[in-house]
Amino acid sequence: MIYWMCLHIRIDQKLLINLIHTSVVSMNQKEETVSLLRALQYKLDFSSQDEIYLSTADCRAISRAIICCSVSDIELTIRDCQVEESGVEELFPVMHKVVFR
Repeated sequence: MIYWMCLHIRIDQKLLINLIHTSVVSMNQKEETVSLLRALQYKLDFSSQDEIYLSTADCRAISRAIICCSVSDIELTIRDCQVEESGVEELFPVMHKVVFR
């Protein structure tokens, strides 16, 4: 029962983006980023009842996090997000590794 509940916990979107920023600039970037993505079951969900704004720097950090991970088909949910055009361009290099939800 507890395991099932842990699988369905949603992390706050602002906390998630802060964790991603921190992991991609750390000394152990690859290890920390892969551990973060593994803990999130390779799902980056930024959907929210409130519109979330993802800056170019946020999208760059998301892209770097995805590049660090050897897993393909990372789930990225940005349906309720406002993303700058330059932010979308930061995501282009990882489009082949991402499944959008």
